[in-house]
Amino acid sequence: MKNYYLKLWWLISVTSIAPLALATDYNDGIPPSNDFKWMNLNLMYAYKELPRPKNAPNDGHDYLELEFGGRSGILDLYGYVDVFNLTNRDSSDKKGQPKMFMKFAPRLSLKGLFNNLPWGPVTDIYLATLFNWGGGGATNYDESDVGVPSEDTNNSFWGVGSDIQVPWFGKMGLNLYGLYDLNKKDWNGLQVSTNWFTRLSSV
Repeated sequence: MKNYYLKLWWLISVTSIAPLALATDYNDGIPPSNDFKWMNLNLMYAYKELPRPKNAPNDGHDYLELEFGGRSGILDLYGYVDVFNLTNRDSSDKKGQPKMFMKFAPRLSLKGLFNNLPWGPVTDIYLATLFNWGGGGATNYDESDVGVPSEDTNNSFWGVGSDIQVPWFGKMGLNLYGLYDLNKKDWNGLQVSTNWFTRLSSV
């Protein structure tokens, strides 16, 4: 029954958003003025990442992260891909673990539904989604510090998002999601998330 409601929700969402493509398209130039994109490539080290056994022999792991984001028309996107233990060190706490984890967070603008936006500091409303894949799942330990095996993370989040102009911080994203566990085929709680960016200088 839950799968039926999920499919029905998908159908209603797609059919309601389709007419917004023209309503929220910006045709004031090539590319449109609201379009942008960015990308970062980072080499990092996670030291004693939690959760972990109290007497773990290895202190952490290196990883390469490709982080990206941008906007095109009604689509707003953020995501990153992590590749763990690049040198395959035996001393890494990711030795023998899955090599990759991905977070993918597309949001579809609903601004075309609201002719009187912005509402004060609120500049846009979104159908917000978030997907987490891979990475070996949550590494949990029992009271004896024995690892409890788990499946790869395979989560999806569905909800409503917004862009808000905040003094000093610039544009802040605020999202409210419901978690749907794709492994267990079950809705499991709510999540509130936020992010922000502001331009420090221009070239």
